[in-house]
Amino acid sequence: MDDIIKKIIEVEKVCSEDIENAGLEYKKKIESLRRELENKKAQAEAEILESNKKRYKSAVEEANEHVKQELNEINKEKDLLIQDRELCEAVKERIISIVLGT
Repeated sequence: MDDIIKKIIEVEKVCSEDIENAGLEYKKKIESLRRELENKKAQAEAEILESNKKRYKSAVEEANEHVKQELNEINKEKDLLIQDRELCEAVKERIISIVLGT
């Protein structure tokens, strides 16, 4: 009877060690896969950020170009208004000189 109990205990011990070893092995595999997935996630995030950075930079450059064009148009309009004002003043002065001269 003692032999049977010893054999059962030995079998249980061996099975327990096998189960523990298998658990450790799977734990290592799971940890390795977790690290691999974390690296892939970090890489994907970096690619997304870089892509967004490029789109943002392009949008800013496009907006800057639009603003420059608008400023050029405003400056042209301002120059035309200044020229028109000078013309109006010249006409007023000429009219005044004609009226006062007669």
